[in-house]
Amino acid sequence: MRKMLIFYIIKFREKGELKNQMNSNRKNKVIFLDWNGTLSDSFFWEHMRISDDSEVLALYNLWDIALFNKPKKYIEDWMRGRFSTEKVLKEIASKTSTEYEKLLREFVKGCESMEFVSDEIPSLVEVLKGDGYCVVIATNNMDCFTRWTVPFMQLDKLFDEVLNSYNLKGLKHDIKKGESLFFKKFFEKYDFKPQECIFLDDSVDKGGYIASLGIEYVQIKNSKDLLKRLKSL
Repeated sequence: MRKMLIFYIIKFREKGELKNQMNSNRKNKVIFLDWNGTLSDSFFWEHMRISDDSEVLALYNLWDIALFNKPKKYIEDWMRGRFSTEKVLKEIASKTSTEYEKLLREFVKGCESMEFVSDEIPSLVEVLKGDGYCVVIATNNMDCFTRWTVPFMQLDKLFDEVLNSYNLKGLKHDIKKGESLFFKKFFEKYDFKPQECIFLDDSVDKGGYIASLGIEYVQIKNSKDLLKRLKSL
């Protein structure tokens, strides 16, 4: 019983710790940041895409076309956590007559080669956190992001949270029984209100799903616009 009590006390403290930190500061707001097209412009097999070797570029184009020629629903199901990177790559290897181990090796290397749109991003995030903001990556993404990009770039150490649709089993606009599959656990964990949050994303909030939750949605134009808005906060 005593161990169980200690467990619940710890969990309660974890849930309230960040919220209490926010309350003690004048700026009490959460900043959600999209990844692809917002914080980063990197692609899968990024190191191959920027190569000067024509053979490497040809291979990149072969794999990239094979992947993104798949139906939109297939890509979204991958981002909803319905199958793994290995399954996808095995299909691409078969379709392109590529050795699977080579394809996987280059894919992982590409995930670990991703970069921020600006070298200023890490320092800006630290400043915002120091000002009392909770800064969170919120991305429709695949398991490869959580497995390779996040640990290699140490995103989980820089940002307060990394929300990935793959792990949450729902995209940003997925609503079930009136609740957001993507944001529900975050709001339960920290007890924040959507009205305390701002979301910076390069994409249009199609259907107004995110704004309908009460989150302030801001579509950014490019990396300069992102930096300008982060600095203004």
